[in-house]
Amino acid sequence: MRRGLLAAGLALLLLAGCAPAPAPTGARAEFDAFCQSVNGARSQNLAWTADERAELARSMAEYPVEDGLTEEELAALFGPQENGGTAELNRAALREDVDLFFRALRAAYGGYEYFGGDEVFTPIQEELYAYLDRHETFVSADLRSQLTHLLRPVIRDGHFAIGNKPLIEQESVSMFYVPDLYLQDTSGLDGAYVKPTIGPDGRLAYCFAALARSGKELPDKLGEYDLAWVEAERYAGRDRMGYRRTQVEGIPALVSRTMTSGATTASGRELEAFASAGAEYRGLPLLLVDIRGNGGGNSSYAGQWMEGFARQIPQLKIWGGTKCSPLFLYGLQHSELYAAVQDSIKNEMLDYRGSWEIDQTDGIRGETDTLVFVLTDQGTCSAAEDFVAMLRMTENVVFVGSNTQGSMMFGNVMPMTLPNTGLPVRFGASIHFWEGTGNTEGVGFLPDLWVNPVDAEDAVVRLCRYYGLI
Repeated sequence: MRRGLLAAGLALLLLAGCAPAPAPTGARAEFDAFCQSVNGARSQNLAWTADERAELARSMAEYPVEDGLTEEELAALFGPQENGGTAELNRAALREDVDLFFRALRAAYGGYEYFGGDEVFTPIQEELYAYLDRHETFVSADLRSQLTHLLRPVIRDGHFAIGNKPLIEQESVSMFYVPDLYLQDTSGLDGAYVKPTIGPDGRLAYCFAALARSGKELPDKLGEYDLAWVEAERYAGRDRMGYRRTQVEGIPALVSRTMTSGATTASGRELEAFASAGAEYRGLPLLLVDIRGNGGGNSSYAGQWMEGFARQIPQLKIWGGTKCSPLFLYGLQHSELYAAVQDSIKNEMLDYRGSWEIDQTDGIRGETDTLVFVLTDQGTCSAAEDFVAMLRMTENVVFVGSNTQGSMMFGNVMPMTLPNTGLPVRFGASIHFWEGTGNTEGVGFLPDLWVNPVDAEDAVVRLCRYYGLI
């Protein structure tokens, strides 16, 4: 690693056009040791243990090959929304939508067994029927509010939404930190609230930082320090670019704010350029990847970029699969959402009709001599988190900023509409665990260096200058 990092100073000297300031005596060894510790920690978590495998196998129980949904019901679920939520409906129409929703959920939701299966969801359905029996007239919003109320305590899934509002909205955690307070000695302090960061001079340091829902649950004093916690800021830019190649103070950089090809008129062309550009960054001594605010889309662009950059897509430590129900396969064939999915993938999924298409692999680390800094925030989610997972499985990658959103366990998301109420519902056919058995929805991946995301780019520049990387 030291050889690659020393080369960084020489190559970037040519890019910047001026000589870098010499690093303070011993500083480079400090930074090298930090990078080695990051690589070492990730290398210790590559294989699924027997206990993990047994636990995860219970999350993908078998289910009936036929889900009982008719062709007309499938077409109606993927049809346009007609009821705006205000038209009055009778009890029979509501019961039809409730019945259809729970049959679809059981047949097609990748998290159905993980969140308790029939034992949990059947009583919720019965409670909804009881609610309907207690009232005479209804509107679509009544079903939305009741479903949300009953399902929110049960389902922790960043993609699951009723009426276009994610259930997890009130359950996510954010990074909180104490501004302008940096430590070198953390002796006697609770490690749950002390994290590595980048100091004002660029040196590695520690700060008070933690994940919390509101910040009110965090301690107001630790040791001799009075703590005034502040919630980290998300990247505030409104640009929806798929890809831009640039430089930051002489550091080669790429920026991506979306992986959705239709996000803007140009985003599709930009993402195609991104996918094919990986080899252009190969061999650079230093690279900055900015995916703050990237709301995801199609992770295949990132996979193609990784293949060009590291000569292979890293093999992830992943366990999961896709529930190939008739409902999911109908959506795959007929929904505009899946129009860009290759026919070969669609045909492969059809081969698994009525069963799980399983992914079970131990991790294999990808190698690169490039030192990569990746900027993330809580707006980094879904397919952008797939990119994070690939980069985490690659040597010499350091994440700077805050935790990501945590919306990647449940994929192959199907936006549907309940036909009588016109109520939009959304859930995924896939469930995947990354690196461990815990539910990371609303938590995401944690950074290596905890920095308020809006300051992360400047902080990386300070670090590179302090340690003589530029």
